[in-house]
Amino acid sequence: LVPGLSDRMVHSYRMHALVALPTPPLSAKNLVGDSWVGAADPTPLVSPYTGTPIGRLFPARSEETAAALERAAAAAPAWASTPIKERSRPLFAFRELVLRDLARLSNTAAAEAAEMVAEAEAGIMKGLEVVEFALSLQNSLSGGKAEVSRGVSCETSQVPLGVVAG
Repeated sequence: LVPGLSDRMVHSYRMHALVALPTPPLSAKNLVGDSWVGAADPTPLVSPYTGTPIGRLFPARSEETAAALERAAAAAPAWASTPIKERSRPLFAFRELVLRDLARLSNTAAAEAAEMVAEAEAGIMKGLEVVEFALSLQNSLSGGKAEVSRGVSCETSQVPLGVVAG
């Protein structure tokens, strides 16, 4: 980075880097189909560092949540018949986008949670570990049948779950 700085000094800088607050403030809506939707009365996101607004959250209303579930249910049969290799491509693309924009995402997460940027980055990287595990499943869960005892066999198969929300 800078000639003459030791690795320890660089690490210390990364751990204590100041968070850049977003300007203009961020807006967080929900994508349903091809439309961005959300409540007409947004919830303000306030910087825990300064108390100033850094964004607006537009929570989904019940009718928007129902519309999202209906669209997902309609898409589920085609999605389930798509080979796992093709279904995993969007997740691979998501992983690459997160890695590409890791610094910006880490800064945004730190600004919202009053963390150091390095802490926020570590949290994002922990989430990517879950994504990478999910991506590995296409190689390890091909299904099959195994005899586990005389006359007793266990069978595994893959069945796409469809829409899962937390």
